[in-house]
Amino acid sequence: MGSSKKNNKCPYRLVAQDVAISDPKRSQSGNRGSNPRGEANFDVGFLAIVMHVVYPLLLGLILCASMFSPLLVVAGELANGIVKGVITLRGRPTSDAVVSVGGMPQADVKSQIARAVMDQRDVKFIPRVLAILAGTTVDFPNNDKTFHNAFSPSESKRFDLGLYAPQKSRSVRFENPGVLRILCNVHPNMEAFIVVKDHPYFAVPDGRGNYRINNVSLGKHQLEVWHPEHGMKTASFNLAYAGEVLGIDFELRTGR
Repeated sequence: MGSSKKNNKCPYRLVAQDVAISDPKRSQSGNRGSNPRGEANFDVGFLAIVMHVVYPLLLGLILCASMFSPLLVVAGELANGIVKGVITLRGRPTSDAVVSVGGMPQADVKSQIARAVMDQRDVKFIPRVLAILAGTTVDFPNNDKTFHNAFSPSESKRFDLGLYAPQKSRSVRFENPGVLRILCNVHPNMEAFIVVKDHPYFAVPDGRGNYRINNVSLGKHQLEVWHPEHGMKTASFNLAYAGEVLGIDFELRTGR
């Protein structure tokens, strides 16, 4: 019988160095010597509820939000339309252009915290044409082996970042829409352009001249194509039904 009493004892022992589990009998007797460092007591039942009920519920909500947010974006695009095409210059694709939809509602400039980069490398500004939303901050890192400067005499944003050494960077925030010519007073051949828009319905063509503007509202619009040498060119278009993908190729040429 003595051996059976020993077998009834729990063969496992919970060891917790930094967490003390409360014992009602000890708290009534006032025995505090077993917790000399004053660890915080907690209720095991409450912890079990948190781990087995609350935590899975929160995880499920996060997963649902991540699953449905792309669907909401897609639904918004399907309710409107898409404009895309190829921009060419004298028969060749060009990326030195900005394509936008005219007359679109303005965005909240004050809420913009976006950043963009115009690099200085191989004695060039890269990219040559950069399009941003008003309120964006542009970084001008010097990744060359020589000193550089970035400045603009343009009316919408006059600035001069001064002379700075390789591996240094300076920044400018652009709040007003317009076209800015960017220059370097150390290297007169360096030239670039920043086009600031007050709405997000714009795109810069890729290396093959491809552009795409999503979520354009239905109806009649003007497609605006800006190029450093050709200025602003326009073409009318009409998005007739929800989900329409309208292809508009644009050839830049003198006299158009």
